[in-house]
Amino acid sequence: RSRGSHVNTPGGVAAPTTEVDAAVVQKTVAGIERVLKELEASTLWKQVQGLIKDRWGDQAGLLACYGIGSPSSSASALAQTALALLLLRSFNFKAATWSDPCMS
Repeated sequence: RSRGSHVNTPGGVAAPTTEVDAAVVQKTVAGIERVLKELEASTLWKQVQGLIKDRWGDQAGLLACYGIGSPSSSASALAQTALALLLLRSFNFKAATWSDPCMS
């Protein structure tokens, strides 16, 4: 489980800090890897690949992931994270951005 807190930085702006449980991280990474393999072998992934290749070829633009949630506490967030990583590995995105307050 992660616990967020804030520390003061020069200029008085609060910067977030996070305490992370190594066992949770290991379990989450293993779950992402498992789902990634399942997705890669699925019919859904083959359809998604075809749609992306038809639309953008091998050169996709920006992969933006917003509001996925915490992969350590949500099965759907874990699956979405795995899909995003599979997309990044499979296509030449020019850039990728991730933003979610739960991913701290």
